[in-house]
Amino acid sequence: MLPSALVILQPSPLTSTTLRAPRPPFAPTVPASPTTSASSCSSRAEHDAATAAYNTYQAELAEYVRRERAYITDLTAWRVADRRALTVLLATIPPTLKRELAPTSSSHLWRLLTDLYDRQDVATLYSLIKEFQSLTMDSTTGAAAFTRRVLDLAWRLAALGVPYPDPMLCCHLLEGLTPAFDTHKIAYMQLIDKRITPAEVAQEVGVLGEANPGEPSVYKARYVAKGFTQCYAVDFFDTFSPTAKPATIRAVLDLAARLNMEIHSMDEV
Repeated sequence: MLPSALVILQPSPLTSTTLRAPRPPFAPTVPASPTTSASSCSSRAEHDAATAAYNTYQAELAEYVRRERAYITDLTAWRVADRRALTVLLATIPPTLKRELAPTSSSHLWRLLTDLYDRQDVATLYSLIKEFQSLTMDSTTGAAAFTRRVLDLAWRLAALGVPYPDPMLCCHLLEGLTPAFDTHKIAYMQLIDKRITPAEVAQEVGVLGEANPGEPSVYKARYVAKGFTQCYAVDFFDTFSPTAKPATIRAVLDLAARLNMEIHSMDEV
């Protein structure tokens, strides 16, 4: 196992691990020196050409000297950065390996550590995929814990480059639920297959029951899957939804009219 510090260094923020030693400059080719007398040349044009070539050489030679000095400076700075990178890399490995890896250059050491880290990623990926495929609600403490664990595994797999599409993730969640959630499975599997619309998956129904004699009726709304099964805490959950009396509606409309408020929509029950 690699130390956790390697995770911070991946990918490398150290420029020296990706640098290459600066390329040394090459000296220009020395041309034939032009004669001082134009009479020694066969023509004036040849003399002028030789003079121009020599002047160009002098300029290239000056540039070569400048680059040679810059190369020495850059190479020194590169070696300092390389040693610094090597020190940082050696600090991330166990002391028992330092004696073997100390003579290694930082770039070669980085390749060795990266290869080892990649192999560890492969092992981690295999373990996560195996756990993801075998995880069910029975192996956790409940539906909420099962859902959190599946999502956590999906996020970790995505971080390793193996993302699960949302339909596959939804199907895996539904398949891992216990038989008590069969109604949800059927409804949402049909929703995924585009065979039904979201409005058909859930329906609101009205009165849950009558109140005691002499008391006003109690109205609640419940949200059920499909509507053909009505198992509490599986197919629906109660939510308090009182029904407004006509007097209340008139009072609200009167108040809105006095305040010049706009009514965008109103449903009649």
